[in-house]
Amino acid sequence: MLFTGFAALPAQAQTAPRAFVEAEAGRGNGVNVFGIAGGLASGWNARTGPVAWGLNWQGHVQYWRAQHGGGQRDLTLVGGMPILRGGVGPFFVDVGIGADLLSRTQIGTRNLSTAFQFNELIGAGAAFGERHQYEVAARVQHVSNAGIKEPNPGVTFATLDLRYRF
Repeated sequence: MLFTGFAALPAQAQTAPRAFVEAEAGRGNGVNVFGIAGGLASGWNARTGPVAWGLNWQGHVQYWRAQHGGGQRDLTLVGGMPILRGGVGPFFVDVGIGADLLSRTQIGTRNLSTAFQFNELIGAGAAFGERHQYEVAARVQHVSNAGIKEPNPGVTFATLDLRYRF
């Protein structure tokens, strides 16, 4: 199993660039999404066989625009999350879960009930450049209130993310 001995591995020194900025664009569930993010590598790293693991802290702002008329046309989302990354060479997979605040609780005709939402993501990508400072990734994100209040339709969308590490 991949995680065998994972907890016993010591943290390793961070060798890749620590801070990053990111731009994303995507769509899903009748919503166009545009966002920016920034963050830091936590400094925690481990290795299980060929897979290198790391943890990033990310803050993000997204602008959502309904694809169709009716209801509230746009909103802003602000939030943050830890993102666990596993990678082999320049290729990686990201998994994260965090919390967000919405400027409005409706987008198009979709009622999201609460301004507080959870954000889960999974994605895959590749790093390139002399220091692997550039990254491109495809992600799927789901934003919902996890049943805190009904209705809880959530919004699921796919994004293309471009990142620069410095």
